[in-house]
Amino acid sequence: LEFRRVLFRSLLKLLVPLEPAELMGIDVAGPWIHAAEEVVPSARFLEVASLTDLPASLDHHFDVVMLLETLEHLPRGSEASSLRSLASLLAPDGYLVFSTPAAGISAPLDPAWILVGHRHYRLVTLTEMFASAGLEVRKVYYSGNFWTSLDTFMLYFSKHVLRRTYVSPAMISSREPSGVYEHRRPTSANIWLEARLKEESQI
Repeated sequence: LEFRRVLFRSLLKLLVPLEPAELMGIDVAGPWIHAAEEVVPSARFLEVASLTDLPASLDHHFDVVMLLETLEHLPRGSEASSLRSLASLLAPDGYLVFSTPAAGISAPLDPAWILVGHRHYRLVTLTEMFASAGLEVRKVYYSGNFWTSLDTFMLYFSKHVLRRTYVSPAMISSREPSGVYEHRRPTSANIWLEARLKEESQI
């Protein structure tokens, strides 16, 4: 829940200054819906059973759709169908902004990768998934480094093992990149994509 709150607040910093005509959050039922409503009461929030169960009334409705740090949590094998469902939300000139953990040598620092098979993806795998969903990847960025992954490991260890609040040490946070970059590094923590509907998907 706390991670969702932090992620949502980060998104607000990006989106609210753009003054969108409509801002909607879509998620499965849970306490995070109420938490999000408290943070941004002007937005609408829709509870769904899954990403493949979206109302047809939202087809071609949005200029921008975001799926951040979510794909790796979906049931294995459901990625392509979930992406197709999200693609149906896009207006003809709309685009999907996406992020997920990047496959690389930092993956072992993700406790969920070790314990429950938390998935980390390569660009070629994501590009194929997006293509099967009628989406074309237009831009690719990466974020994070070894220190980002170590910071995440220490966060989970403090929260779930030590049961303590974690504050990133300055020694670590000062070594993390502040934004995204174009060229993959061996220790990149996350991959970011911008994708648009293929021309044949818009016909």
